[in-house]
Amino acid sequence: MNILLVALEVSPYLNEGSLAQSCQCLGRALADAGEQVRIVAPFREAYAEYGLLLARRGTPLSLNSGKEVHVFDVQLPTGVQLSLLRPASNEQFEFNDPAALGDFSEAVVELTRNAAARQEPIEVMQAFGAEAALCFAQMPPAHTGRVVKVFTFHATDSTPRFSISDAGALAIPPALLHQEGYAQGEAIDLLKGAIATADRVVVPSLRLARELTLPEYGGRLARVLATSEPVGIVEGIDTALFNPATDAALASRYDGADPSNKRRNRDQLMADLKPPLKPTAPLIFAQVSEGDDLTTLLGTAAELSATGVNLLIEAKCGISKVQAKAAEELNSFVHLKENIDSKSRRQLLAAADFCLLLDEQSVTGTDVMSAARYGAIPLALARGANADVIVDCDESLTTGTGFLFDQASRRGLVHVIARSLAALSNPRFPHLVRRVMRRDAGWDRASQRYQLLYRRSLESST
Repeated sequence: MNILLVALEVSPYLNEGSLAQSCQCLGRALADAGEQVRIVAPFREAYAEYGLLLARRGTPLSLNSGKEVHVFDVQLPTGVQLSLLRPASNEQFEFNDPAALGDFSEAVVELTRNAAARQEPIEVMQAFGAEAALCFAQMPPAHTGRVVKVFTFHATDSTPRFSISDAGALAIPPALLHQEGYAQGEAIDLLKGAIATADRVVVPSLRLARELTLPEYGGRLARVLATSEPVGIVEGIDTALFNPATDAALASRYDGADPSNKRRNRDQLMADLKPPLKPTAPLIFAQVSEGDDLTTLLGTAAELSATGVNLLIEAKCGISKVQAKAAEELNSFVHLKENIDSKSRRQLLAAADFCLLLDEQSVTGTDVMSAARYGAIPLALARGANADVIVDCDESLTTGTGFLFDQASRRGLVHVIARSLAALSNPRFPHLVRRVMRRDAGWDRASQRYQLLYRRSLESST
């Protein structure tokens, strides 16, 4: 199949969100499976700074609006072709400007038309995120041939809205400016419009695909999602990056067959931490996304002091003065950090016995997979993709891949941490670590499901 992936950013060159990773990893997996894959994204200087060999001048692409865009093509080592689009003015697309977003979308459609004219028609166009999917609104079948439009999104609350008066700049046809399309009152809802114009809608969780069709979960999107019948495809992680057997960031490398060297990473971390934590106590690495959950966890930590655990917390939500003071008072067994980088996060996962994930909106499950890959047994809220990728451990540790809990309350946290500490003293705990580390966390399975979705959609369109 000839597949075109559209995204606003592509990992690892630009990595500001989970969609960038999904686009890159899926593209590579599809190319490995023999598909012809092209990724289209807006030009950013970061691509050249990363070391991609781009031409000094791009290939001009004329738009119906009379504007011109330059296309910079580069073949990635993964076998995927990357096409970066830049306005002829040599500026960059700024997507808070509706005209820039409309021009980018029109350029994507023009690339599709050119491919059809070369007798190399695009069969599948997949957009990652609502802004990338705006090109669906500009794709009348008479001009582009039959292209299956697949829309993948992760978040339901992060899409900017424009005014109805911006419809012309966004190049949204008047026929789509209704309440079942792009219109949301007097505003333009790009996410709702993307769902309405896609042939297939995909979210990265089987559970989320069901929940979003219900008003209590899907909100304004529930009705249009119920009509679209979203598909849940659990994603993977970049197993080349998240690999403790080859990770140069680690003090000592190890794998699922023999994770004994994991202990050396813990020893290195304990030697580096100031003030020091309890050197032999179990280590829980917690990732927290909401301020209220951080407050709850710090309150719970005081109750956990008698259990002898060490708690290293990454706050992805900012730290208030009150929270910083609370952590300081517990610094004999609690360390609080803010928004650590990927390298440091992998080092902490390699050192930790457990990874506590407090994310009320866990959509992709990739944090769970990353923790498991490094042998940090995941403790996670039973939300979204977490429930898809974790099998709750039984008491004997004969089955299971982690520990699920229902509420991020003090009672819920005390209970799940107590379960995990009991597991740590179980003679079968090393077997659990090896079982969790050996689970397939790559993209091959997700890629196969996408290929099946593409083929069935193409068959139903003919």
